This record gives sequence, C-alpha cells and structure tokens, in this order.
Amino acid sequence: EGEKVKLEYDVDSTDANGYHFAYVYLSDGRLANAELLRMGFVKLKISPPNLKHADELRAAYQEAKKEKRGVQGE
Repeated sequence: EGEKVKLEYDVDSTDANGYHFAYVYLSDGRLANAELLRMGFVKLKISPPNLKHADELRAAYQEAKKEKRGVQGE
C-alpha cells in the first residue's frame, strides 16, 4: 500500500475487451506478476504476442505448482 510501481507494456497493452495488460515492477525491482504466481495467488495466462517475460512467469508458476501453494495446490 502506498508503494510506487513501474508499469511495462509488451506488444499489446489491451485486448479486444479493453482489458489492460502490463508487467508491474515493485520498487525493489521484483516483477509483481511473477511474485503473485510464485505465491500461488493467481493462475498463469500468457497471451501471445506478449511473451517478453513468459519464461520467468512459467518458472514462477511451476514453483507454486511444485510447492502446492495457493490456487496451484487445489
């Protein structure tokens, strides 16, 4: 709360429904998208052509799945 973040966009910043896509960096440089996946709070969805951080996001998802964290442990 109250923390400044940096948004980074990939090829497409919105989808056909007007939803926005961005990578969110915390002030310490961590990628919040990957942290949420790693903690098991969200499910993985990669939407081509937005593939800039796909490997990092997949690895975070696999870690949560392996450790049965959050929604991955269901």
